[in-house]
Amino acid sequence: SSFELEKGNIIHDINKTKNTGEKIDYSQLNDYQTLRRAKIYIENSQFENAKAIFKNFLKKFPNSTFLPEVFFYLAETYYNTDNWKLAANSYLESFSLDPKGDFAPQALFGLAISLGALKQFDQACLTLEEVALRFPGQKMVTTENILETKKLLSCYQ
Repeated sequence: SSFELEKGNIIHDINKTKNTGEKIDYSQLNDYQTLRRAKIYIENSQFENAKAIFKNFLKKFPNSTFLPEVFFYLAETYYNTDNWKLAANSYLESFSLDPKGDFAPQALFGLAISLGALKQFDQACLTLEEVALRFPGQKMVTTENILETKKLLSCYQ
Protein backbone atom coordinates (compact mmCIF):
# COMPACT_ATOMS: atom_id res chain seq x y z
CA SER A 1 0.00 0.00 0.00
CA SER A 2 1.08 3.61 -0.40
CA PHE A 3 1.08 4.06 3.39
CA GLU A 4 3.48 1.12 3.84
CA LEU A 5 5.70 2.56 1.11
CA GLU A 6 5.63 5.99 2.77
CA LYS A 7 6.29 4.41 6.19
CA GLY A 8 9.26 2.53 4.69
CA ASN A 9 10.65 5.81 3.30
CA ILE A 10 10.19 7.47 6.68
CA ILE A 11 11.92 4.59 8.50
CA HIS A 12 14.76 4.99 5.98
CA ASP A 13 14.91 8.72 6.82
CA ILE A 14 14.93 7.93 10.56
CA ASN A 15 17.81 5.50 10.14
CA LYS A 16 19.65 7.94 7.88
CA THR A 17 19.43 10.77 10.43
CA LYS A 18 20.34 8.40 13.27
CA ASN A 19 23.43 7.12 11.46
CA THR A 20 24.69 10.28 9.76
CA GLY A 21 23.14 13.11 11.77
CA GLU A 22 21.93 14.51 8.44
CA LYS A 23 18.87 16.77 8.54
CA ILE A 24 15.87 15.92 6.36
CA ASP A 25 13.92 18.73 4.64
CA TYR A 26 10.21 18.47 5.46
CA SER A 27 9.25 21.87 4.04
CA GLN A 28 7.47 20.39 1.02
CA LEU A 29 5.02 18.33 3.09
CA ASN A 30 1.43 19.40 3.73
CA ASP A 31 -0.07 19.35 7.24
CA TYR A 32 -1.39 15.77 6.94
CA GLN A 33 1.93 14.39 5.65
CA THR A 34 3.85 16.27 8.32
CA LEU A 35 1.60 14.89 11.06
CA ARG A 36 1.97 11.31 9.75
CA ARG A 37 5.74 11.66 9.61
CA ALA A 38 5.96 12.93 13.19
CA LYS A 39 3.69 10.13 14.44
CA ILE A 40 6.01 7.53 12.91
CA TYR A 41 8.89 9.14 14.81
CA ILE A 42 6.85 8.70 18.00
CA GLU A 43 6.15 5.04 17.15
CA ASN A 44 9.93 4.59 16.87
CA SER A 45 10.59 6.40 20.19
CA GLN A 46 12.35 9.25 18.35
CA PHE A 47 10.73 11.85 20.63
CA GLU A 48 13.16 14.71 19.98
CA ASN A 49 12.67 14.41 16.20
CA ALA A 50 8.90 14.20 16.61
CA LYS A 51 8.90 17.20 18.96
CA ALA A 52 10.87 19.28 16.44
CA ILE A 53 8.41 18.41 13.66
CA PHE A 54 5.38 19.20 15.85
CA LYS A 55 6.82 22.57 16.91
CA ASN A 56 7.53 23.39 13.27
CA PHE A 57 4.01 22.24 12.37
CA LEU A 58 2.55 24.80 14.81
CA LYS A 59 4.48 27.60 13.10
CA LYS A 60 3.82 26.43 9.57
CA PHE A 61 0.13 25.43 9.91
CA PRO A 62 -1.34 27.65 12.69
CA ASN A 63 -4.90 27.15 11.43
CA SER A 64 -4.78 23.43 10.64
CA THR A 65 -7.73 21.27 11.61
CA PHE A 66 -5.14 18.84 13.00
CA LEU A 67 -4.07 21.18 15.85
CA PRO A 68 -5.82 19.22 18.66
CA GLU A 69 -4.06 16.07 17.47
CA VAL A 70 -0.72 17.85 17.06
CA PHE A 71 -0.87 19.31 20.57
CA PHE A 72 -1.85 15.89 21.93
CA TYR A 73 1.14 14.19 20.31
CA LEU A 74 3.44 17.06 21.23
CA ALA A 75 2.29 16.50 24.82
CA GLU A 76 3.13 12.81 24.41
CA THR A 77 6.71 13.71 23.41
CA TYR A 78 7.02 15.82 26.58
CA TYR A 79 5.38 13.07 28.64
CA ASN A 80 7.86 10.49 27.34
CA THR A 81 10.79 12.74 28.27
CA ASP A 82 9.40 13.60 31.75
CA ASN A 83 8.85 17.26 30.90
CA TRP A 84 5.62 17.41 32.90
CA LYS A 85 4.94 21.15 32.77
CA LEU A 86 5.14 21.31 28.97
CA ALA A 87 3.19 18.05 28.73
CA ALA A 88 0.42 19.51 30.91
CA ASN A 89 0.32 22.72 28.83
CA SER A 90 0.13 20.80 25.55
CA TYR A 91 -2.53 18.36 26.79
CA LEU A 92 -4.58 21.32 27.99
CA GLU A 93 -4.18 23.07 24.63
CA SER A 94 -5.27 19.91 22.79
CA PHE A 95 -8.34 19.58 24.99
CA SER A 96 -9.21 23.30 24.84
CA LEU A 97 -9.09 23.40 21.04
CA ASP A 98 -11.65 20.61 20.70
CA PRO A 99 -13.25 19.64 24.06
CA LYS A 100 -15.56 17.11 22.40
CA GLY A 101 -13.07 15.83 19.84
CA ASP A 102 -11.41 12.47 19.35
CA PHE A 103 -8.35 13.39 21.42
CA ALA A 104 -10.22 15.14 24.25
CA PRO A 105 -10.55 12.17 26.66
CA GLN A 106 -6.90 11.19 26.28
CA ALA A 107 -5.75 14.81 26.51
CA LEU A 108 -7.67 15.35 29.74
CA PHE A 109 -6.33 12.08 31.13
CA GLY A 110 -2.78 13.04 30.14
CA LEU A 111 -3.31 16.41 31.80
CA ALA A 112 -4.36 14.65 35.02
CA ILE A 113 -1.26 12.44 35.01
CA SER A 114 1.01 15.41 34.26
CA LEU A 115 -0.56 17.41 37.11
CA GLY A 116 0.03 14.45 39.41
CA ALA A 117 3.68 14.30 38.33
CA LEU A 118 3.89 18.03 39.15
CA LYS A 119 2.51 17.17 42.63
CA GLN A 120 -0.68 19.14 41.98
CA PHE A 121 -2.72 16.27 43.36
CA ASP A 122 -6.02 18.08 43.99
CA GLN A 123 -6.10 19.39 40.42
CA ALA A 124 -5.06 15.97 39.08
CA CYS A 125 -7.89 14.23 40.96
CA LEU A 126 -10.45 16.83 39.82
CA THR A 127 -9.27 16.41 36.24
CA LEU A 128 -9.70 12.62 36.48
CA GLU A 129 -13.27 13.22 37.65
CA GLU A 130 -13.80 15.44 34.60
CA VAL A 131 -12.68 12.62 32.29
CA ALA A 132 -15.24 10.27 33.84
CA LEU A 133 -18.03 12.90 33.82
CA ARG A 134 -17.48 14.30 30.33
CA PHE A 135 -16.75 11.05 28.52
CA PRO A 136 -18.71 8.16 30.02
CA GLY A 137 -18.54 4.99 27.98
CA GLN A 138 -15.78 6.07 25.62
CA LYS A 139 -13.07 3.50 24.90
CA MET A 140 -9.88 5.60 24.83
CA VAL A 141 -9.55 5.99 28.61
CA THR A 142 -11.20 3.15 30.48
CA THR A 143 -12.85 3.35 33.89
CA GLU A 144 -10.09 1.02 35.05
CA ASN A 145 -7.44 3.51 33.84
CA ILE A 146 -9.16 6.27 35.78
CA LEU A 147 -9.57 4.18 38.96
CA GLU A 148 -5.94 2.97 38.88
CA THR A 149 -4.69 6.52 38.44
CA LYS A 150 -6.92 7.81 41.24
CA LYS A 151 -5.45 5.14 43.49
CA LEU A 152 -1.87 6.08 42.50
CA LEU A 153 -2.60 9.74 43.20
CA SER A 154 -4.41 8.95 46.50
CA CYS A 155 -7.54 10.70 45.31
CA TYR A 156 -9.74 8.93 47.86
CA GLN A 157 -8.32 10.47 51.02
